Amino acid sequence: TRGWRRWLLTALARRFGRDSHLLLLDVPAETALAGQHERRRALGPAAFAAHWRRWRRLRDDLSGPAGPGTAGSGLTAEGWASVRLLDRPAADRLDRIEIPAR
Repeated sequence: TRGWRRWLLTALARRFGRDSHLLLLDVPAETALAGQHERRRALGPAAFAAHWRRWRRLRDDLSGPAGPGTAGSGLTAEGWASVRLLDRPAADRLDRIEIPAR
């Protein structure tokens, strides 16, 4: 959720002549925390609270003119070729991700 990390990812993709695609999973905070604990990658309470505030701002930007689940101007301005938001049921139905050739 940190802007500088997203910038770094898009910059690395550009450096290597690639497009960058952002796929975000939207779940309730409790589900996110449970998943972190399950993977043994849990943030401390203060760090998670900061992450969750950033996440809510990002999520609010994800209702762009192309419809739900597509990027608003903030994320597309970062240089992402595509941005998609999935909820847990949609992610569970996902078999593969196809990224069109340039």
